[in-house]
Amino acid sequence: MMKQVTYGQLRAVLEGIGFAEDRRANGVALEHRDSDTIFLFRPYQPEDAVRPADVFVVQKLLDERGLLEPTAFEALLTKAPA
Repeated sequence: MMKQVTYGQLRAVLEGIGFAEDRRANGVALEHRDSDTIFLFRPYQPEDAVRPADVFVVQKLLDERGLLEPTAFEALLTKAPA
């Protein structure tokens, strides 16, 4: 796994596979309606580092839901702009 992932990188990967962001004052949600998958986060800004535990949970659920394999997830994170 990458040492540091920004929210902007994570959001770019998720939006690239069909997630939509819903931003509110108390947090942010990224939802993929077709698979009934939703990720809830504190109100990160694009340049904020995402907690490693949050990145792990996203990677695990994407794999479990058949949306993105772990190696593909890591590759996309590496390519996503910081």
